[in-house]
Amino acid sequence: KTGEILRETSEKHMVIMDVTKGSSEKCTLRIIGLSPNVEEAMAEINFKLHANEQVQDHVMVDSLLREELLSNSGAAIKGFQNSVSQVISGDGEVSVATSVLLQFEKNESPRNSASKSKLVIKASRTNIERAKSLVTKKIAHLETMILVVNIDAEMIPIVI
Repeated sequence: KTGEILRETSEKHMVIMDVTKGSSEKCTLRIIGLSPNVEEAMAEINFKLHANEQVQDHVMVDSLLREELLSNSGAAIKGFQNSVSQVISGDGEVSVATSVLLQFEKNESPRNSASKSKLVIKASRTNIERAKSLVTKKIAHLETMILVVNIDAEMIPIVI
């Protein structure tokens, strides 16, 4: 799929596109053709770059659920992340444009059972709202399974 967008845009606007890699973070795109075609191709590329730009949002998650999602080397959150990416892609083929990254924000303060943690959602600009909606629904569902029981302090040794 590498270069597919450039190939399609090149054919659509009858231009030649060439990407030259510079440093590890910089590339140069040259578009050669008639001036109006070059402008249309550039506008389309800029639109696609903007739409696929990675942005982030977050949801707050109960600390007990956070610990559960991160247990077993993060297997649960990895599976959750993959399922969200697959739903967004629609066809099960997860590409860079449809991939979603979920990670908890690092927090140095000690957590207690009543605290909340920030789950950061990273996705393309076009997919961030859908990703947040899917994550929010799943988190809400998972949090309904958390049962908190308040007990007297003298009962703790018996329970433990």
